[in-house]
Amino acid sequence: MVVRREGNRSAATSISPPATTIPPPRGSTPTCPSSPAGRRSPDDVTALFNTLTGFAEVPSWKRLAVAPLGLQARVIHLIDREAKRARAGEPARIIAKLNALVDADVIRALYAASQAGVEIDLLVRGICCLRPGVPGCRSGSA
Repeated sequence: MVVRREGNRSAATSISPPATTIPPPRGSTPTCPSSPAGRRSPDDVTALFNTLTGFAEVPSWKRLAVAPLGLQARVIHLIDREAKRARAGEPARIIAKLNALVDADVIRALYAASQAGVEIDLLVRGICCLRPGVPGCRSGSA
């Protein structure tokens, strides 16, 4: 993050490193609020920087999902949103690249989404606690 003085006010610019995420399917948009492909709110980046450096209280995020300050709840909300779309007969898909998948609540939400008909593609680099072959789940999802 670069902060510079412009006249009587400060202006902030944030630069993100290259993305290592899976590109979204053609014609769709990413749903993860912290996805490098998605638009980030400069206010969120400034607030995150100020929070991490101790200059501000934890804010209410507009676009970012920050651990441990609500990331789990946001991820579960996004999974549930896709499950609701699938139950309504709309196209529903989750694509995620994770270092690990061990959170029991997130795993339960993924099983429920799979049972609702959501197509789920996960790339998990480390430990993954999903069990293959869970009855009622889509093949290849869990």
